Amino acid sequence: MATHMPLDMNLRKLLLPLASLALALAHPAPARAATDKDLVAYLNDQFMPKLWPAMQNFLGNHTIHRVVTETKAEGLDVHLDKTSFDFSGIPRFELQYPLPFFGSHGAPYLVGRFPGTGEYTFRTNVTKHVDVIWDADVDLVVSVHVLAFVHSDHTELVPIVDVSADGNITTDLAVGDAEIARTIKTRLETQLPGLMKTFEQMRFDLSRPLPALVPELISAASGSPDLDPRSALDVFLVSDGFANPSATGPFEGASLDLARKVSTFDPATHVSEPLASFASNLRFWRLRAPASAVPLPAERATTSVFDDTTNTTVVSFLNLARLAEVGLAARNADVIVFLSEASLLSGNARARAMGNLVLLPSSDAATVLVHELGHTSLGGGLADEYADFTDTYHGLEPTAPNVSTSVLFSKISSWWSLPASVYMPWDQRVTAFEGGYGFTQGIVRANEHCKMRDSSADVPFCPVCREATTRAVRRTLGGNSVLVQHEILRPFKKGTTRMNVLGAGQALQGQALEGFSGTRLDGLDPDTQVRMSLAAASLPKPWRARWSVISPTGSTVYTIEQTSDTGTTPAPVTLSVRFGGRIALQVSSTSRYTPHDTLPTFTVEWPVTIPRLPAGITPPTALRQSVAVGGTAPIAFDPMTGNARALLELSVAGGGFPGWELPTNTELRVTGPQGVSRSFIARPGSRVAWNPGLLPGGVYQWSARSGLGAEASPWVSLPLLPGEPGHFVVAPLLSTTPTAPVAPVELRAIPGGAAIGRRLGFVELNATSWDANGDAIRLQFEVRPSRQALTGTPTQETALTLPPSGTLRVNASVSIAPPLESTRWQVRAVDATGRTSAWTTGGTLLPQLLRRQLRAAQRAEAALAH
Repeated sequence: MATHMPLDMNLRKLLLPLASLALALAHPAPARAATDKDLVAYLNDQFMPKLWPAMQNFLGNHTIHRVVTETKAEGLDVHLDKTSFDFSGIPRFELQYPLPFFGSHGAPYLVGRFPGTGEYTFRTNVTKHVDVIWDADVDLVVSVHVLAFVHSDHTELVPIVDVSADGNITTDLAVGDAEIARTIKTRLETQLPGLMKTFEQMRFDLSRPLPALVPELISAASGSPDLDPRSALDVFLVSDGFANPSATGPFEGASLDLARKVSTFDPATHVSEPLASFASNLRFWRLRAPASAVPLPAERATTSVFDDTTNTTVVSFLNLARLAEVGLAARNADVIVFLSEASLLSGNARARAMGNLVLLPSSDAATVLVHELGHTSLGGGLADEYADFTDTYHGLEPTAPNVSTSVLFSKISSWWSLPASVYMPWDQRVTAFEGGYGFTQGIVRANEHCKMRDSSADVPFCPVCREATTRAVRRTLGGNSVLVQHEILRPFKKGTTRMNVLGAGQALQGQALEGFSGTRLDGLDPDTQVRMSLAAASLPKPWRARWSVISPTGSTVYTIEQTSDTGTTPAPVTLSVRFGGRIALQVSSTSRYTPHDTLPTFTVEWPVTIPRLPAGITPPTALRQSVAVGGTAPIAFDPMTGNARALLELSVAGGGFPGWELPTNTELRVTGPQGVSRSFIARPGSRVAWNPGLLPGGVYQWSARSGLGAEASPWVSLPLLPGEPGHFVVAPLLSTTPTAPVAPVELRAIPGGAAIGRRLGFVELNATSWDANGDAIRLQFEVRPSRQALTGTPTQETALTLPPSGTLRVNASVSIAPPLESTRWQVRAVDATGRTSAWTTGGTLLPQLLRRQLRAAQRAEAALAH
């Protein structure tokens, strides 16, 4: 890019001032969430492609207008060839750094080419009028592009204009084609920088990076958060320059007012139409970008500047780095609105929309936002219809759909033959009025009054602008889509879900509805009964919805017709359908906003292909219980047998299928020693109790399964307390009759050890026992290779241990080296009187499994140590 410029200008552009460099070295920029390259990529891939096409057309037209006006004043009558005018090419930014001898910490800057490829050309026929009636045509091809050097404190623009003449003036007149070309070139180089003056405020300042921004949905004035982003119109409202954009600050109230104004149908003014007719898809989000009490330029995306084009003060871009950070935080945005703190702007600055960005002073009423959205992609790039100064327009035909250089242009004249029925009651009939696009003459518009002419007044869009906006919103939504709310009522209940259905055609396929097969159960009707409602659709309201139930053979069982006005959605409908059938929804719009287009009618179908039980039945996810045994509650005690009377209670906290209200039964089973076994049924949410009388001491196991009809899930052992085994122990009260200890229970082999201070690298053998007399107990372990028989002779034992206060249970363990071969073990209990219990077999220890478990324990211990 530098090859277009003299060397001294290159150096002036590339070398940052020493003061700026010293400041950058003294105060290095804090770390930022997005990299510098991310920010530049956003400017190139998101910001400029949406900003430049409409902006380039506007700047080009106003440049040509001024060139034509001034050359006419000098006797050059310029006629524009409208068919060959070409605005093309998107600006591209490139991140560059100071020259190497400045060091690596200097602030980077951007170099941009407007419009990138230099394909900004137009052709004109120039005629020189002299005293003699004589014309001589010269075809001029003018290429224009602008180099932009965006530093951390300003932007420098360098226009490059190339004019070439195709043809020669073959007369003896003093003025020839070369002079005409020079005249045009001089005018362009003079006018273009003035028209782009607002760009000179731009900077690329990375010194104040934003923290991570989290979008917040303004739920009081937005469509559903369940909308697929592809079927939503997402508008982000960003605080710019607010020192405290909190939930109680001015930004909160201003953003809510803006969102409500745009998304709410106003029957008195109709100012928000047609945007409010798409309110089900329209979502407003807040982004709270904090700033200092006195915001620095690096902390603001916008500022106020004087605009040569309109001769007024407007809100314009300031820091492109801040703008890109916000854009990256609002990746799904269709429009981003920077709400600028009004006290930081000068000269009663006017709002402005550029591309998909709206720059709005916080002092402006919400009605101004409706006007500015008309300029964006949601409005189809509408032009202003007011005049900033008294002048006759000499430029080319604008691309905006609502203004033209000709009264016969199709944007207006196509309305003249339409019947009165296409208009809304508040409409003026489309005729033609002169003035718009900033000029009092040479431009026509459709109506005397329109939102695009009266930006700050509560007036509606004219029919031409309203149609253009409706078309633009439909293009933005891209295809047909619905959001449907769905709830199954019977034979079993399932809570409300939201289903997005999207497609390019007019026949959309929804996902299969969930439910259960039509077996009669508890006397319920075998049909599936569903409550459904239309929550959003990519059509302007009012809607017409037609619900149909289709039998498995393909015949229509019945239909329900619904209509809604602009401000409401249809009420829910209740449908009954057989399995193998379908539910169909036909959606259309009765809107009159697009008389030149036929809005689509599209159909969505949901097959009712519900799977049968039992595979998905799951046991209860949790149990709540109390077990009154041993010393935990007053119980009856049999001193002859040592048995205790127990009261057992369970609360069933859940079961069946998650999300469903199924009439499933939870079957609970308790098993214990001496053949004790009992099962009973509990419904979800209920409490069951069992007082079995005298229970022999020992370990009792809880199990549960869920069932529906004849189908049931497998039995699953469930814990009484989180992290505890799925059993409880019945321990009698102290007996006066000397007894032997209970055979050990809860045998466990724990690689790595579990006791505090136990050295890793051992295997801990653990067991529990008790003595009815409350005696101290020692545990004796026998551990031998599997190739040897267990002899009943202990190989290790623990010390005599008294049970803790309030219980009879004694838990003890020994450690062994990890076995090198398959090993068997058993354990028995011996009380203080020498009485011995029976042996309890601990099973077989497998070296490979123990080694894997031991390594896992060692890794866990090492992680804790760090």
